[in-house]
Amino acid sequence: MRIVALLSTLFITGFLSSSALAEAGSLDAGIGKLIPTLDVQVYHDDNLFSTPDQETSSTVTSLAPSVEYYVEKDELNYISVRYDGAYARYYDSRDDDYADHTVFVAGAYSGTSMVRLAADASTARLHDDRGTGASEGAGASLEGSPDEYDEKEAGVMIDVGRTEARFGMELSARTLDIDYTNNRDITVYRDREDLTLESKFFARVSGKTRLFAGYRVNDIEYDRLTAEGSTLDSDEKAAFVGVTWEATAKTSGSIEIGRQDKDFDSQLVSTGGQTIWDVGVKWKPLSYSTLSLDSSSGAGETNGTGDYIEQLTTTVSWDHTWSERLSSNVSVSIGEDEYVGDDRKDDRQEFVLGLNYEWQRWATIGLEYIGTERDSNSSLFDYDRRQFYLTLNLSL
Repeated sequence: MRIVALLSTLFITGFLSSSALAEAGSLDAGIGKLIPTLDVQVYHDDNLFSTPDQETSSTVTSLAPSVEYYVEKDELNYISVRYDGAYARYYDSRDDDYADHTVFVAGAYSGTSMVRLAADASTARLHDDRGTGASEGAGASLEGSPDEYDEKEAGVMIDVGRTEARFGMELSARTLDIDYTNNRDITVYRDREDLTLESKFFARVSGKTRLFAGYRVNDIEYDRLTAEGSTLDSDEKAAFVGVTWEATAKTSGSIEIGRQDKDFDSQLVSTGGQTIWDVGVKWKPLSYSTLSLDSSSGAGETNGTGDYIEQLTTTVSWDHTWSERLSSNVSVSIGEDEYVGDDRKDDRQEFVLGLNYEWQRWATIGLEYIGTERDSNSSLFDYDRRQFYLTLNLSL
């Protein structure tokens, strides 16, 4: 769901800002504010398990409650404690009902306008839908329930210079720990711990345009050997350069490109490298209309096929406000997955069409259609899927 997906990107670029708080009502509580929200969805999914044939469909009702306690001195100094829930009932497939929970703490401190320290930590009990992750493919419906796992994350970042200085840098560290708790016949090989260290150095060339160069190391360790007796433990090392800008009121963006090498501890597992990039560009030809281009390329961990996945995704989207209360969003996404160490190769497409009506300041009604398709050179992983959503977003 949209709120859960947005909150998962909290670190560094996703720390909740004061502008986000203005969109939802709050209650004064001691020295801070209490901010509750609730998303209610009813949707129909015509291929729950993303299978190539014998599709299972169901109508689903989901609830996504959220409550946050937020204390702010100013936009550079704050602390946030938040709970997010995600609950779903599948009327025609009750084995897929789930209840997810996430609790996290995030904060930032800045003694001066030139130095900022930000940190976050979270603990969550989540799930992978049947047909995704370790259970994807033609046999997904044979699994008795979604794969459930515990996830712990923590990160810290120091920003020196910020956007005001001619030169600056960001240093960050992040840990991730994933432990699956059921369906251990297939998930036992997916438990892992990640440690990511990154340094990024900036030089402001004019106005709000900055060049940067950086280096990132990601140490990935799995709890168990694979079924073949080898290890998927690896080190990812990436060097990159890029530019961020906000040249006019109409354009803003960031472009990053570099080289990533993935070295495995085991000589039995493929070692490789690839060109990586991360592009995000926004153009506002009108104050009420935004065109966006997002593209990324990088390495992903295996879900059971191959040693790792070389992933490429590009999305073009258009957000438009038609009136004070009515807005729409359209996006088209294409992607490609190559499974290193296996012959499998997938092409992905997704089309999203949404319409939102602000019925009241505290209540927005949304309609959305999502169509997805995967074409694989292995027919076991082909699928077409259509989802129709009716959403009610509630706040104070």
